[in-house]
Amino acid sequence: LCSILPADRFSWRPDLKPAPLVVELNGMIKAYAQETGLEYVDYYTSLADENGALEEGLSKDRCHPYPDVYIQMEEKVVEAIEKVTSKKGGKKAKRNNKK
Repeated sequence: LCSILPADRFSWRPDLKPAPLVVELNGMIKAYAQETGLEYVDYYTSLADENGALEEGLSKDRCHPYPDVYIQMEEKVVEAIEKVTSKKGGKKAKRNNKK
């Protein structure tokens, strides 16, 4: 399971203030992962600024990451997949080397 990405506003719904809800939902996802023994990948902590938005420079709209951010995210999820599969004797995950 993976965290929801940070977002403090949506340009298409300026009346919504999602940052606290994203934090709450991520807490629920993390708790569920712990309760069920699933791996949890935390994107939020490394991408969020102090207001709960994507850090400046990671996105045009502070909500949807630029493509290079997805490469960073891929590294985290591949690491988690390899951790889980190594426990079960599986093969290493194939990484996307496009940058």
